[in-house]
Amino acid sequence: MCRRATSANSAAVNMPNGATNSLLGRVHGAVDDRSVYTPAVPASTVFDAVLSYDFGMRYQQWKGLSAAVNVNNVFDKTYVSLCTAGGCRWALGRTVLATLTYRW
Repeated sequence: MCRRATSANSAAVNMPNGATNSLLGRVHGAVDDRSVYTPAVPASTVFDAVLSYDFGMRYQQWKGLSAAVNVNNVFDKTYVSLCTAGGCRWALGRTVLATLTYRW
């Protein structure tokens, strides 16, 4: 199995009211290594996003409480994540994870 080169670039915006917005672009490089008898895997680019909010920044009595929503593969791109001698695997589609955290 060959490893794919992966690079990522991100941009984040911190708002004074406790909100943070982030966008991450991931680029997975192409793999074409015929020496391991696997099919070529084309390059792909996917985007992830995060929106978080720190309630303690706005309301002192809620210090330590935060919420976040993470979205991976925002545009639900279909692509091959890897190929081995046993076959190829599709990457995960769009996934959304919401969290509510309290730190004391």
